[in-house]
Amino acid sequence: MLADKNAAFMKRRPGEAPDAATAGDGDTNTLAGTEHTSLISRDDQGNAVDGVSDLDLNEEFEESSNDVDIDGGKTEPQRLWEKFGLAREHETHVMDRLASIKELRSRTRAELSEARVARHEAHARFRALQHKRHMMPHKPGALEWLDSFWFSGLCSAVVTLNLAFMAGHGMLSKHDAKMLDTCFLCWYVCELSLKYAHHRKALFIGNAAAVRWNWLDLGIVLSGIVEQWILPLLMGSDENDQTDSLAALRLLRVFRILRILKLAKSFLVSDTDWIQKSVWFEVFMASVITVNAVVMSCELDIQWAGWIWVDNIFLTVYVFELLLRLKRWGRHFFTHERDWKWNWLDFSIVTTGVLDLWLVPGITIFKQQVLAMKTGGEGDEMEQLHSVMSLVRLTRLMRVLRLIRVLRSVPPLYTLLMGVIDAFGAMKWVVVLTIFTLYGGAIVFTNLVGKGMIYPDHDPPPEALTVFGTMTRSMFSLFELMNGDTSVIDPIKPLMIGKFLFAGFMVISNWAVLAILTAVVSENMIASSNRFAAEERQKQEDTEVNMSKAKLLQLFESNDPNKNGIITREEWSEMVNDAETCEQLSEGTHLNKEDLLDLFDCLTVDGFDSGSFKGSVEYKEIVHSLKANSTVADKRSVLHVMIRMRAMQDQVQKKMDAKFREMADAIHRVETHARGEGASL
Repeated sequence: MLADKNAAFMKRRPGEAPDAATAGDGDTNTLAGTEHTSLISRDDQGNAVDGVSDLDLNEEFEESSNDVDIDGGKTEPQRLWEKFGLAREHETHVMDRLASIKELRSRTRAELSEARVARHEAHARFRALQHKRHMMPHKPGALEWLDSFWFSGLCSAVVTLNLAFMAGHGMLSKHDAKMLDTCFLCWYVCELSLKYAHHRKALFIGNAAAVRWNWLDLGIVLSGIVEQWILPLLMGSDENDQTDSLAALRLLRVFRILRILKLAKSFLVSDTDWIQKSVWFEVFMASVITVNAVVMSCELDIQWAGWIWVDNIFLTVYVFELLLRLKRWGRHFFTHERDWKWNWLDFSIVTTGVLDLWLVPGITIFKQQVLAMKTGGEGDEMEQLHSVMSLVRLTRLMRVLRLIRVLRSVPPLYTLLMGVIDAFGAMKWVVVLTIFTLYGGAIVFTNLVGKGMIYPDHDPPPEALTVFGTMTRSMFSLFELMNGDTSVIDPIKPLMIGKFLFAGFMVISNWAVLAILTAVVSENMIASSNRFAAEERQKQEDTEVNMSKAKLLQLFESNDPNKNGIITREEWSEMVNDAETCEQLSEGTHLNKEDLLDLFDCLTVDGFDSGSFKGSVEYKEIVHSLKANSTVADKRSVLHVMIRMRAMQDQVQKKMDAKFREMADAIHRVETHARGEGASL
C-alpha cells in the first residue's frame, strides 16, 4: 500500500491535491481537501516556513523527472525527491497535530481556570456557613426580634457611632463627652439585659463559638459600669485622686477599644454575598471612585479643613468593600485565578490609605481613651512618627490608580485598557532600539559638535557645549529633538554639515524608529483588544449557557416524579406535549415537537422490546444535546457520532446474532423432529 501511495505521489506535482485513490484507505494521516493541498509547510499567513516556493519545487521536479535511469528504475534525484515529498507531508501532519495540541492546551487551561474559580466559590460558600456558628440559635418568643437582621444592623450602627465619637473625643467638651459615654453605656446594658431575658442561661452557656461573643459583651458592659459609674461614686469627681489611688483600674479602658470587636462579630456572621453579587453595588462603587477622583482635584485647589473628614468617609467605604471581598474569598483573595493582580492593587491602595489617615489618629485615641494621657505636647517619639508618616503620605499618589476600577466597570474602556497594557509589553524591544539609536547618535554628535570637529578652528561655542558637550547631554538633547524640540540644533544650524546631521538623525529617529514604534503599538493593541473582546464574549456566552443549563435541569427535576436523574420515554412525551414546557425546551435550539422526540430517540441506548420502546436518558445528556444542537459541528462532534454509530452497530450485531441463534435453534429442532418422524416410519 505504501508503494502505491508513493507511486501516486510521484505522479502529481507539488501543490496538487491527492486523488481519491490515495486519499482513502482509512489513512487518517493522509492530507486531503483544500486545507492542506500543498507539500509546503506554511504559517498562519500562508507563507512558506522555510522560504521555498511552489515554483522552485516545480522547477526542481521537472529537472529531476527528465533524468531516466538506464536500467529503467528510479534515478537518484527521483528517489531523493520522493523522500523529500514524504518528509514534507509528514512535517505538515506534525504541524497540524501541534496546532491541535496548542488549541487543546489553551482550552484545557481555560477549563482549569474555571474549575479553580468554581472551587474557590464553593469554599467561600462553605466558609460562610461556618461563620453561622458564631450566631445564637433562633429561639421563638416575645423577644425573638432580638435575633432579627434589622436589630443586629441597629446594634452595629450604634457601635459605629460610638467609635466615631471616640475618634472625635478631643473636639467635644468634657460634659458632652461624658453624656455621650453614658448614653452608649445605657444602650449596651439594655441590649445585654434584653438578650439575657430572651435566651436565659443559653446566652453564656452553650456553643463556644457563639457564647464567647456574649462574654465579650458582658466584659465591655461591666468595665464601662465600673469605670463610668462606680469609680466616680467611690472616688468623687477629682480625677487626680482616681489616678493616684486606682491607676490599675485604668486598664478597664482597654474594653472601650474592644467594642470594635462587636462590629467585627456582626460583620462576620452577616450574609454579605448578595452585596457583592449585586449589580447596583458595582455601580455604587464606580460612582464613589468617580466622585473621589473629582474630590482629589478639588482638594488641591480649594483650602478647607473638612477635607480630612471627606477622605475618611471615602476610605471607610473602600475598607468595607475590601473586607467584603476578603470575607468571601479568604486567602484565595491574594491568589485568585483571574483577579489576583487587581486584588493586590486594591489591597495596596487601601492599606496605604489606612496608614496615612488612621495610624497617627489611632495612636492618639489609644493614648487618650485607654492610657488617659494628655497629648497636648508631643515628644521626640511623635515627631519621629510624623516624619515617617510624611513619607507614607507620598503613597497618596496611588489613589489615582483607583480610576482603573472605573475603567473595569465600563467594558469598552476596559478592553482598550487591556490593549494598551499588552502594547506596552510589546514596546520593550522598540525601546531598546531607541536607546541604541540615541546612544549611537550621541557618540556622533559629541565627537563632531562637542569636540569641535565641524568647526574650522576646532573650538565649539559655549551654546554648542551646553547641548552636545557630553554623552549624557547629547543623549537628552537628541531625545528632545526626536520628540519635536528643534531648538537644540540652533548652535549647528548655520553650518552645512550641521544641517546634514540634523536631517540624517530626523530620518532615522522620526521616520524609522517612531514609525516602527507606532506600528508595533497599534498592531499589538488592536490584536490584544480583539482577543480580549472575544474572550469576554465567550465568557458571556458561557455564562448564558450555564444559566440555561441550570434552568433546564430545574425543569427536568420538576417533571421527574422519581427524582432519579433519568427521563423515560413516557415522561419525555408528557413534557413535549405540554405547550409551556415544550417552549422552554425549544428556547435557543429552534427545535419543534417532532425534533425533540427525534432527539430523545437518538439519545436512547435501549432498543425495542416486544414492540414497545422503553428507553431512558439522563438529564445532563439531554441538556448537553439541546445546547449543542445550535453549535457548529467540530472534530469532537464527528468523534461522538462515530462512537454512537459503533455502539449502534454493536447493538444491531448483538440482536442479529441473537436472531441467528434463534433461527439456528429452530432449524435444528425442525431437523431433529423430522429425523424422529422418519425413524418412526
